[in-house]
Amino acid sequence: MRRAAFLLGFLLLASSAAAQFNTIWGGVSGQFTANGVGYTRAATVVVAASNSKDTTHADYLCTGTADQTCINTAIAALPSGGGSVLLLDGLYTISAQITSKSGLWLQGSGTGTVVRVVGGSAGGFSMIKATANGA
Repeated sequence: MRRAAFLLGFLLLASSAAAQFNTIWGGVSGQFTANGVGYTRAATVVVAASNSKDTTHADYLCTGTADQTCINTAIAALPSGGGSVLLLDGLYTISAQITSKSGLWLQGSGTGTVVRVVGGSAGGFSMIKATANGA
């Protein structure tokens, strides 16, 4: 009986801590408060592929076709000072350029993130277009 009560108490504590974490860190905003103290962090946008294992915390979900559109929308959502776009595990299929902007950190999730150029476009364009202002 004590063991069951301990496990239940642990699960309740863990679930409330997880809920607090999501509340504190959720969203793109660079401002958050923890224990009454204000902080600023770099903006982060999370993008999931159509076949990502877990899309729960993704801000954008790609369709598996012309995924550069979804990725470029995520990049455009960052503030003018830049920030991070995290591509979750999965296959991103692009048929045109991903347009960078100043201060952008485009990050994958290790070898689980694959960007594939499709159609007759291979060699027809640079995969990432680096610009100072995203134009």
